[in-house]
Amino acid sequence: MDVSHPDGTQETRDLRFESYSIALTYAIRNIQERWELYRERFESGNMDREQQFRKNNELFELFMQEVLESPDFIDKIPDDAEVIFLPQNDPELCEMNRKLGQAHEQEGHKVVYIRIELVPQVRTVFVPRLVLAEEAV
Repeated sequence: MDVSHPDGTQETRDLRFESYSIALTYAIRNIQERWELYRERFESGNMDREQQFRKNNELFELFMQEVLESPDFIDKIPDDAEVIFLPQNDPELCEMNRKLGQAHEQEGHKVVYIRIELVPQVRTVFVPRLVLAEEAV
């Protein structure tokens, strides 16, 4: 997914879908449902608490996928700790979350920071190939 920012910079975010068709269907539905929010966010250039919540909710989904794939991951986090996401591809959200974590620490809470980095991933994709057969096999 390509994201354009008000300052002219762009970034590409990896989305996990089984096929391009599913990704396209998701993208169309997402734009239809959230275009006003995206326009407002783009024009303002500033993230509010609601936007921070939404983005963190998306990161929480990634976090839960990681926990399901690697159950040992959750064992490293104390039960009573606040989990704070630091997405390296979103400096504004990263800084807002860092400040949120520091506020929790000042209140005496345990805080665990989860740094989220985008890493390239190579996938093998099987596509159908049609070949005219001379006989039934």
